[in-house]
Amino acid sequence: LSSLELPKSLAYIGNAAFNGMELDRLTIHCSLTSKSDSKTIDSPCKVKEIVFACEIPYLPQSQFELEKGCKIIFSSEVRSIADHAFESSECQSFEFSEGLESIGDYAFKKTGLTSVEIPSTVRSIGTGAFAGCKFLERIEIKDGLSVLGDGVFMGSLALKVVKLPQTLVSIGKLTFFATGLEEIKLPDSLNIIGDGAFAAGFIHASFWGENDG
Repeated sequence: LSSLELPKSLAYIGNAAFNGMELDRLTIHCSLTSKSDSKTIDSPCKVKEIVFACEIPYLPQSQFELEKGCKIIFSSEVRSIADHAFESSECQSFEFSEGLESIGDYAFKKTGLTSVEIPSTVRSIGTGAFAGCKFLERIEIKDGLSVLGDGVFMGSLALKVVKLPQTLVSIGKLTFFATGLEEIKLPDSLNIIGDGAFAAGFIHASFWGENDG
């Protein structure tokens, strides 16, 4: 098989169900749970691209192995990404769609992603959601988000470019601590900058409207 679709009705995957397979594309329509993560197997199914078309995406880690260059796409049906959902994954590409509302704590911590665009429908980004992503260079957050949580990008040393939304009111503690940021424009809507938000970096901060010609 080169592609596989898991139907919405699917509730459980047995041990080694796809053992030894290699897929170019896996589409998941069902909201699986950790019950589908049975004991570790020797040859989990290797996947190059995953499309989540379910409300809450979950990938049974014992069943599927994400290759380093794997691409993950979250369709417009995805509403929430759980805490720790893809933590330590080597995937370099995560594509978000309008419709996503929340990203959980440490959801993408220490992943291999290089850039990310947060859609306008997102209202919550959890603690450390993108912390420790050593290859992350660019972040764009579309207008809509008002609060950027604690330590969201902490320790992402390669991070150079960040575009914040014009709706942002609060930046949490240690949000950009120990990143590679050298310059950032803060929106006029901003009221609160938390403890250590930009510490351990060499940064020039200015507000929108300053030096815009």
